[in-house]
Amino acid sequence: MPLAEYVDLLMLIVSLLTSAYLFTAYLKASKEYTLFGAFGWAMLAFHEAMRLFNGLEFLQEGLLYGFSLGTSLYILSIVEELSPTAIRLFKLFLLIPLVHIVYRLLWVIMGIKYPGVGGIAGDSGTILLISAYVVWRVLGREGRLMALSAVPLSVALLLYKICHSTYVELVLVAIGAVMLSWVTVRTSSRVLFRPGSEGSADLPKGLLMLPEREFRVMLKDLEDNSLLLFTREVRDYPESWTVFYVTNAPTANSVRPTSLEKMTHLAVRYLREAREMGTRGIVALDCLEYLRMYNDFSSLLKFLHNLRDYAIVEVGTALVSFVPEAWDERERALLMGVS
Repeated sequence: MPLAEYVDLLMLIVSLLTSAYLFTAYLKASKEYTLFGAFGWAMLAFHEAMRLFNGLEFLQEGLLYGFSLGTSLYILSIVEELSPTAIRLFKLFLLIPLVHIVYRLLWVIMGIKYPGVGGIAGDSGTILLISAYVVWRVLGREGRLMALSAVPLSVALLLYKICHSTYVELVLVAIGAVMLSWVTVRTSSRVLFRPGSEGSADLPKGLLMLPEREFRVMLKDLEDNSLLLFTREVRDYPESWTVFYVTNAPTANSVRPTSLEKMTHLAVRYLREAREMGTRGIVALDCLEYLRMYNDFSSLLKFLHNLRDYAIVEVGTALVSFVPEAWDERERALLMGVS
C-alpha cells in the first residue's frame, strides 16, 4: 500500500473516532457545539473514504468544505459562549471572496490555466484560518493551542490547487488533523464546575458587594458548595471549588490582573455549566483592590456590571469582597450600586 493510502487510512480512523466522541458528548450534555464538531469530522471521514476509493474529485473537495464549516462552527460557538461580545470579529468572514481574486491573479501572473478544482477548498481554508484567528484573539493563551492546531489544515486547504495529492499536502493534513482532533476532544471534555456535597446555596441571583469580613464568613459557610474563586491567596481549598490565582506570575490556574475579559469568560462558562447541571453557580472574587492597581476604575466597573448581568442571565450569584476604606466616597457609591 502506498504511503498516501496509509495516511488516508489513518485520517479516516482519526476522523471517525473524533466524530463519534463528539456525537456521544452531544447526546450526554446536548451542547450544540459538539454536534457541529461531530458533523465536521464526519465530513472529513467521508472525504478520506472517497480518496481511498477514488471517488469524484469535486465531491471530495465539497466534503472538505463540510469539515471546515463544522469545525469552524465548533470553534466559534465556544467563542460565542465564553465571550458574546466577540461576535464583532465575525465580520472577518467577509474576506473570503478575496481568496478567489488572489487565486486568479496568481494564475494570470504565472501564466497558468485556471484549474477546475480548489476554489471550495480555498474557501474552506480561509474559513478555518479566520476561525483560528478569532479564537486566538478572544481567548488568548487559553485558545492558542486550538488556533495553532487549525493552521496546518488551513494551509493545506489554501494550497489545495498547488499541492493536491503531493507529500506536502499529506504531511500538513496528517499533522493538522491529528493535532486538531486531540485539541477538539480535550476542549469538549474540559469542565470547570465541580459538584459539591451540598445542593444549591440559598443566595439571590445577581451580584453582591460584601465588606471583606462578611465575605470571609460567607465563604466559610460555602465550603461544601461548588464555587469558582478568583483570589490572590495561595492555600488549600475545598475540592469542590475551582480556583484561579490572580497574578502576573506564570503559574498553573493563573489569570493576569489585566485580563478582566478572560475572568469574565471563565465566570460565564462556570455559571453556564452549573445551570446546565441543575444547580446555582457561585463566583467569588476577593482581590478587587489588587485589580484596581492594574485597571482604571471605569474598566473595573464595567467588569463588575458584566459579571452581575451574566450572573442574572445564568441564574447564579457573584460575590465580590471589597475594603470600603480603600475607595473614595464616589467610587464606594458606584461599587455598591452594582449590587
